[in-house]
Amino acid sequence: MTLAEKVRALREGQDWSQRALATRSGLASGTISHLETGKFRGDLATHQKLARGFGITLSELYRGVEELD
Repeated sequence: MTLAEKVRALREGQDWSQRALATRSGLASGTISHLETGKFRGDLATHQKLARGFGITLSELYRGVEELD
């Protein structure tokens, strides 16, 4: 599983829109879209914001991710 796939799966598992995740994580909705399509990988700070938005640790975000896109 790629990070893009993981982010989408986590978001859809919460039944959140990209906008909802953006609001929760403090990222732009366009950033979420680009992360999920693999157009943008993000850096550690971006990944930390995503994890906080989901209410999980960075380690949990990376769990099962074989490649960071």
